[in-house]
Formats: sequence, structure tokens, C-alpha cells
Amino acid sequence: MTMNTRTNSRMALQVIGLVTAMILFPLALFDHTVVAQDRSMVGTWTWAFAPSGEPRGNGTVTFKADGTMTWSGGSHGRWELSGRTVMLRWLDKDSVDTMTLSNDATTLEGRNKDGWRVRGTRQSIAGTWTWAFAPSGEPRENGTVTFKPDGTMTWSGGSQGTWERSGRTVTLRWLDKDSVDTMMASGDERTLEGTNKDGWRVRGTRQIPRADSVVGTWTWAFSESAGGDVRTQGSVTFNSDGTVEWTGGSKGTWKQEGRIVTLTWQDKDSVDTMTLQDDAKKMVGRNAKNWKVEGTKR
Repeated sequence: MTMNTRTNSRMALQVIGLVTAMILFPLALFDHTVVAQDRSMVGTWTWAFAPSGEPRGNGTVTFKADGTMTWSGGSHGRWELSGRTVMLRWLDKDSVDTMTLSNDATTLEGRNKDGWRVRGTRQSIAGTWTWAFAPSGEPRENGTVTFKPDGTMTWSGGSQGTWERSGRTVTLRWLDKDSVDTMMASGDERTLEGTNKDGWRVRGTRQIPRADSVVGTWTWAFSESAGGDVRTQGSVTFNSDGTVEWTGGSKGTWKQEGRIVTLTWQDKDSVDTMTLQDDAKKMVGRNAKNWKVEGTKR
């Protein structure tokens, strides 16, 4: 074999290697990014949209791991993610929302095909959770942990700390124990699973008010502007058959998903998205005009 032949062979092998690397590296990077962020997307998000100005609360959207999604207002479709861009294809409305996922995977911002602003906010873990842990085997129930919206938390056993979330990963830092729990939220936002710094299994289960705790009559108050003060405006009665009536004359339907209660007012073509408080005696939220709404059980 001549010197030129050996040189050409080496160059050919180098070119083949370079081309292979150029093909495989982007694929590997793409797969890693999509898989990591797909897990972050799964779950229920508070949804808001408006033709202009600040998006107004309008129900919830649930993203499932199989690529399907449902809106509490009745629509359904499919979603797909590439990098941080999320495409929502609403099959029954022949519409597409183009959204951008935030770096911490807790917010979606974008527009629909008509140019309306659309925003999705991952539902918070704030509230009280039944807590269980064990050095091995099945975690054993051991009090409760209350997560506050300001990022602090308390365990009924006396410990305190801070929590932060990125996508479905929740990190708990116990200040008095110099310990960290790394947890993963389930798709339905009702379970946290993980381990502490010693490798013990840890599990949290969200305490959710039962649907029958919503049934009944609630004093209803709302503002008449996005930043206004709420004032009592009659009462709302939640019936066990899923219907709802306001003393001001409106009627509609209601449903509960965890701590989120959605009221769809049929005669006003409006949706109130409410969050039940831990004691199930108060709910707060916004209507389709972004007005503040509060309900107090009688």
C-alpha cells in the first residue's frame, strides 16, 4: 500500500467519524432535552387567556404523559414539545397555541392562532400534606407538612425549612436538621415521592377536601375590577348534581379537581377558577374578567 493510499484511508475514516458524531450528538442532546422537559409538563396547570391585555383566569389544562391534554372548559387535543417550545393543538377547535416553557418549567406563555395572549401556571404544592418516611420498605405515616406560598414549610413534628420547585422536582431544605429531601411530584400533583440525605424513602400525600365539602351554600364576594376590593354579592349554592346557582340569577355547572373548583356560568359564558383553602371553608380565585372572587361556606 502506498503512502498516498494510507493517507486517503485515514482521511476517509476521519470524515466518517466526524459525520457520525455530527448525526448522533444532536440526536442525543435532543432526546435528553425532550425527555427531561416532557416530565416537567405533565400535570394540571391553571389557564388564562385574553384577546389583549393581561390574560384572565379561565379554568385548568391537564397535560398527560401520552401527549393528550384536556381543558376544564371541555376542549381536548394533543401537545408536543421541542426544546422550550410547546405546541398545543386543540382538535375540537381547529386551533393551535404556541407557548414557551419557562426555565423552571412552572410557567407557559404564548399566543393562540387568533393572537390572544395565553398563560399557563403550574399549580402550586402550597397546602398541607400527609407525611410518611422510613429507612427502608414502605414509608410510614408520620405527621403532616404544610407548604406555604412564601417558600417556607413546617412539619408537625417541629421542624421548619424552605422549599423550592423546578418542574416536577421539589427540594426541601430542613434548616434545623441540616437535611435535604429531594422529591418528585406526580402528574396529578397529589403525591410527592423521594429520599432524604440519608437515603430514607419519603412520601407526601396532598390533603384534598372532599367534593361533598363543597356542596352547600357559600357567601359570595367579588370585585368589579382586576385590582378592586371584593364585596359581598349574594350567595352561591353548589348542588350535589354538579349544578350551581347564584342569587343574582345566574346558573351553571361546577366540578372539582383536587383543590381547584371550576364554575362555568352558562348564561354569562364565563368561568370562575377557584382554589379551596385547607379547611375547605373558603375558596379564592378569579373570574373570566380577572376580577377577584371569594367564597365562604355558611
